Amino acid sequence: MDFNARILEVKEPQIITTKNGEFTKHNVIVETLDNYPKKICLSYWNDRIASGLLEEGKILNFSIDLESREYNGNWYTDVKLWKVSDVNDVAASNVAENRDFSNVDSSASFGPENSQGQSDSRVFEEDETEDDLPF
Repeated sequence: MDFNARILEVKEPQIITTKNGEFTKHNVIVETLDNYPKKICLSYWNDRIASGLLEEGKILNFSIDLESREYNGNWYTDVKLWKVSDVNDVAASNVAENRDFSNVDSSASFGPENSQGQSDSRVFEEDETEDDLPF
């Protein structure tokens, strides 16, 4: 899932020590640019995202995964950040992906055609078809 948002706050990293080693959890608070803006806490582990991009007040494109898990009968949802890119980079790549349709014949018919190349506009009546379905 991708969306554009403004960074409100970059939280201090949390160092978590487990039996498998140390991990660093980073949280970023963003606000969507919708008619009804929503604040979302995005999380990522270790240094998967370049911290130089994450500046308060900056508008960026965020790619996230949503994941829920159950623990003791309660459900918890994580919003995992996996990619951050500049809004202008995303817009430029979208423009580059668009194809040039200027040479397409706008009068072309896309419906079924008969052997003479004319559009087949027959309508099947209920009594013309036999229903062989068992229900």
